[in-house]
Amino acid sequence: MIEVVGAVAHWIQLAANMVLVGSSFFLGFIGYDNERCTNPWLGRLERVLPCLGAVVLLGLIGVVSTSTARITADVTAAWQPDAWIGVMRDTRVGQVWAIRGGLALVVMVAAVYVRRARARSWNYFACGGLAGVALAFSSFAGHAAADDSPWLTIPPHTLHLLAASLWFGSLPAFLASASGGAGAAEAEKCFSIRALNRFSMVALPIMIVVVVSGIVVAYYQVAPAFGGLVATRYGWLLHGKLALLIAILAIAARARFRWLPGLSGNCEIEEAQCARRLRTWVGVEVGCATLLLLVASVLAATVPAKHEGIDAWPYPFRFSIAATWDEPGTRTLVLVGGALLIAGGVAALVGRRQRWRRSAVVGAAVAFVLPGTALPLYAIATPASEYTYRPSTVPFDAISISRGSALFEANCEQCHGPQGMGNGPLAKSLRKPPIDLLTEPHTARHTAGDFFNWITTGFPDSGMPAFGDRFSEDDRWDLVNFIHALSRGYQSRPLGAAVIPDKPAATLGAPDFSFVSYKGEQGTLKDHREREAVLLVFFSWPESKDRLDQLAATYRSIRARSAQVIAVPWKGAASAVDQLAGYPYPIVADGARGIGRTYEAFRRTLSDPDLFGRGKRPGHMELLVDRFGYLRARWIPDQDVRGWRDGAMLAEQLERLRAERQILPPAEEHVH
Repeated sequence: MIEVVGAVAHWIQLAANMVLVGSSFFLGFIGYDNERCTNPWLGRLERVLPCLGAVVLLGLIGVVSTSTARITADVTAAWQPDAWIGVMRDTRVGQVWAIRGGLALVVMVAAVYVRRARARSWNYFACGGLAGVALAFSSFAGHAAADDSPWLTIPPHTLHLLAASLWFGSLPAFLASASGGAGAAEAEKCFSIRALNRFSMVALPIMIVVVVSGIVVAYYQVAPAFGGLVATRYGWLLHGKLALLIAILAIAARARFRWLPGLSGNCEIEEAQCARRLRTWVGVEVGCATLLLLVASVLAATVPAKHEGIDAWPYPFRFSIAATWDEPGTRTLVLVGGALLIAGGVAALVGRRQRWRRSAVVGAAVAFVLPGTALPLYAIATPASEYTYRPSTVPFDAISISRGSALFEANCEQCHGPQGMGNGPLAKSLRKPPIDLLTEPHTARHTAGDFFNWITTGFPDSGMPAFGDRFSEDDRWDLVNFIHALSRGYQSRPLGAAVIPDKPAATLGAPDFSFVSYKGEQGTLKDHREREAVLLVFFSWPESKDRLDQLAATYRSIRARSAQVIAVPWKGAASAVDQLAGYPYPIVADGARGIGRTYEAFRRTLSDPDLFGRGKRPGHMELLVDRFGYLRARWIPDQDVRGWRDGAMLAEQLERLRAERQILPPAEEHVH
């Protein structure tokens, strides 16, 4: 019940705030003068503006009370002002509500002033601007603000709100102008027609902004889990919102190009009939827009599709360009489909120019559009299972990857080979050779859930057994994480000693790990996220002693450049415990084996991809991880003798990372 009341309160305050923004803009834009204009409907609308400010304030109180009940898990807190104050004081969301409430009071006072003063365009624009600021602050209390990259998601969400306000909020004023022209004096009628035509000219760019910004907002709340569009509550609500928007756009287009010209006598339909149809259908448009806002309010309280796991995908297929683009015939079918869609558009245009009957125009367009849509969809369809979009329950970290490596070695290596290239001792005896998990981009083409399914159910036709009964669920996710680490290691080949500015690779998120150092320090790689870069040093003792000493001598300089050093022994550490404990930076004692086993996957370079046998781990390797968790540079002394031994070169890379702005959201903690 609390959720329902909260959604209704959100809907009411959102609608009132939008009407305040849009109607104020409309009145200012058309140059409304309350002393000279005799349109009674516009006069009533102006008088309602202060009331709308009060409705916004009351709606916000309802949102605060119901949200307080949800946050505190106490229904009685909904009618306890002390609890409201606590939430507004202690939470960011509450602080945003408090700011919006204060702004709503200011808007209400401004609306009263506009109502009493002589109408001037700037008065209305100022009132609408204040209402727009109040509305914009809601972006800081919703899904956009909770995203991993709010600096990316808040601006388009704010733009979407404001553009939607200019459109939806103007509809009541638009309807009032259309109603005021009926039976009015000629001068008043001319004013109404001029106002409607003037506003209709800016309505198109406003709607374009609404649609484009809406697509961006939806993308950020769905990607990369696009399957959620047809398998989650959030996705189906988006479809409902889209259906209402399409209906609204159809009505708006009809009004702009059919009924408005008729008011000026530029149409074969009678002027009175045009006016009647315009009023009727704009009223329908207002109703659709009100329903759309209700759907938007429910969406605001619904878990976004990208965060709502799909435990069981309900369809036997999914659409994926990545998984199908290199398949034979895919590109041809997509090109043919595109050509058919273009032909459908051309047929529709020709039909309108040649004044074909409407049924003929629609029939010709549909004859091309249906196959033009079906062919590309068929081409990019790929089989799916119930596990396809199941979210991983095991983090992509060194513990999981090292466990997966051990499972792979014990159970998969005989067929898939020691490096996963499909060249194991038993590979030639199988009816269908195993796929190459290392050099082919299977992790980019298929979801993590696909791999989980294949490990669970096997491939009977190829001889791969099902491991669902032999491995626990966590074991299977460990194997999936290992396969992703294997693939990422191969994709890291282009990394060199120099950081490529502003170009982190989304596929090269550094696996997290936890450790205890020889001095008893505890930490994780993620502890440094969004604070500083990390230089990971994988070494052999005593071969790497000189390099460790050099890093110790320059450690203060490294720290001054907002970077930390974490050293991980690959071998020889057991004989030098006391010496390793004396270094100023942490050297991993507990956890070193799993971390080393995980990160040896990133040893491959363009000059030495290391594809033969079991592979060979270098004696020393260093990796630079930026403050957002991405691998950015690598130095292997065996392949580059000088490299970061030149302290100036290492300092230059650290300075680049310190000066770099955020390009991508922080690295994901789970594979997808």
